Amino acid sequence: MLQKHLNDPLVTVDGQEINSSEDLVERALIEMGADEDEVKEIYNIGGIELRRALADSGNSLAILHFDAMGEDVRKAVAQMMKGVAEQTQTDEIMFGYTSEDGGELVRAESDLSMRVLSWGL
Repeated sequence: MLQKHLNDPLVTVDGQEINSSEDLVERALIEMGADEDEVKEIYNIGGIELRRALADSGNSLAILHFDAMGEDVRKAVAQMMKGVAEQTQTDEIMFGYTSEDGGELVRAESDLSMRVLSWGL
């Protein structure tokens, strides 16, 4: 669904398999071609690594089944994604998510209010 709206190349992560924001970053990095063993060795992995990998690769990111994550995980992921979007220096990278209520997407643009609204914070 989001594929027709988000820029290519597109990386997707399934929220049904996510237990923490760190887990999301690990899975996204692996989807972008990072070595799984090296990713697992990164201490306190988070938004900085995700932003750097997205910027280096030019990938957009979609989180599928966002509402399948626990409430605390959704909040942590949304806050992390807000930070990633704030620090992304290009509007070529886009972020989106799907849920049972529909999907939302946002460019990594300078309009912070749009990012906050789109991630439902």
